[in-house]
Amino acid sequence: MTQLGQLRRDLQTLRRRRRWTRRALVGTVLVTALVVILTAVFCLDLAFYLSVAQRIAVLLLAGVAFLWAAIRFAGPWLGVRESLIDLALLVERQQRIDSDLVAAIQFEQPEARAWGSPELEHAVVSHVAEWGQGLDLSAGMPGTPLRRNLVLTAAALLAVAWGAYRYPGHVQVFVQRLLLDSPHYPTRTVIAELRINDQRLPIDAARPRTVRIPYGQELAFQVRGAGVMPGQGEVKLRGPDDGQPLAVTLQPADGRPALFTGSLPRLRTPLRYQLYLGDAFTDPAEIDVIPLPVVEPRLTAIPPEYARSAGDDRPPPPGNLQLAVLEGSRVEVEVWPRNKPLRQVTLTLVDPPQPARRALAPVAGETQRWRLTAADTPLARVTQPVRFEIQVTDLDGLSLETPLRGTVRLRADREPSVSAQVVHKVVLPTARPQIRFRVLDDYGIRRVLLHLERTREDGSATRQTLTILDADPPRSREQLPLVERYALDLSPLQLAKGDQLKGVLEAVDFRGSTPGRSAMSEPIVLQVSDESGVLAAIASADEDAEQRLTSIINRQLGIGESP
Repeated sequence: MTQLGQLRRDLQTLRRRRRWTRRALVGTVLVTALVVILTAVFCLDLAFYLSVAQRIAVLLLAGVAFLWAAIRFAGPWLGVRESLIDLALLVERQQRIDSDLVAAIQFEQPEARAWGSPELEHAVVSHVAEWGQGLDLSAGMPGTPLRRNLVLTAAALLAVAWGAYRYPGHVQVFVQRLLLDSPHYPTRTVIAELRINDQRLPIDAARPRTVRIPYGQELAFQVRGAGVMPGQGEVKLRGPDDGQPLAVTLQPADGRPALFTGSLPRLRTPLRYQLYLGDAFTDPAEIDVIPLPVVEPRLTAIPPEYARSAGDDRPPPPGNLQLAVLEGSRVEVEVWPRNKPLRQVTLTLVDPPQPARRALAPVAGETQRWRLTAADTPLARVTQPVRFEIQVTDLDGLSLETPLRGTVRLRADREPSVSAQVVHKVVLPTARPQIRFRVLDDYGIRRVLLHLERTREDGSATRQTLTILDADPPRSREQLPLVERYALDLSPLQLAKGDQLKGVLEAVDFRGSTPGRSAMSEPIVLQVSDESGVLAAIASADEDAEQRLTSIINRQLGIGESP
């Protein structure tokens, strides 16, 4: 052991103590700076309810401030590196002694043997070793800065502890918000429950969930509060264009001061809403508008078989719910969704003989088309006007605001028209007068009949019917009008002079399995006479024809006209 061994150990102890003291100073500086900076961040967040982006920016600034405080106030303590010589000089200054301590430490180094007189070195070392035994090295400790920093740090920590004890909810929320969560700080008024259109929305950390409301419905708010109740609340609404906000005032419900209600008459566009009740409020949340189903109905009339060749089976334009069909037609009903799938489609017959409701079914393999498949409805075979309504339900459970209303009317299949004429109206009993007739119908002619009535001079009468045409297949629309001549053989009728024969043509149209309808021509009257009577009739007809011809010529020449 050297003579200064104990003194060296004391100086080493002093160096360690001073190093730990500097570390303690650095720790107090960092803790105090952290407490001050976090307190400032808490005050800013409590006052302005910073958003996540704002909190990130503030935390970055807080980190810069903490780094500056560390460099400015803790950096000088971290940069100190002390040797035994540095400590010896510090002790000499604080003890107000000469430089023998430093010299003795230097003289004990091996290289000191080459510096000068060994006797002088030994004397200095012995002298320092002797008086150094009673040297007080504790004066080399920096006590005042440490005590001051400890007091400041303790005061800051006590203030934080008191605040955490007094307002634990605020501290808990602040920690969550530091972790970029977004709960709200405790308030005197508490929003306990929120209902929109009877939909209960759980409020997790003051963030209500998005709610979906059907288009056009009333938007009704119901809020239940707790704690200190205000006189009224408010819901602020903004549209997707962030224009002028709307405000819905929440008034206390009758007899229930903790329940507040308010409404918006009609919802048309998506909205963002934020609820305010006393000092409590929610974060903005979305109100999505659920569109009502949009469908395209299609009616297709399938006419009876006899009318299909006439082009009456052309489908009407899509969406047309007013249809006129022939009696006996079948009407097919289809519904096509245009904006979203459907869950149910129903057709209600408003006023058939037995009002009924029928469901449409999706067409196999085509989820976007629904068809009426029931065969027990008046639309399967239309025999009278039918009024109906179509209502749908989509996958959101929404229906049309008003059902689609349609009408199927009957379009008349007109009766056939028939006309007949003869040239000579005075005939012999055995004559074959020519009857020229013309028959027309919408779709076809099945039969043409001739009804004869013979009246004798004594007034007695007999009737008889002759078939002129019995077409199978019927004469179609393309083969009409039917213009023909029919030679009526009077011999089998056994007529006598003075008899009168009246004939009426009947035309019966074709209507498939439904019995056809008929029409009668104007009657043609034949007078039965002998040859002299026939010649007289012919001569009279010639005179009449000559007079009519002369009258026509005179009118053309202007002869005989009155001035």
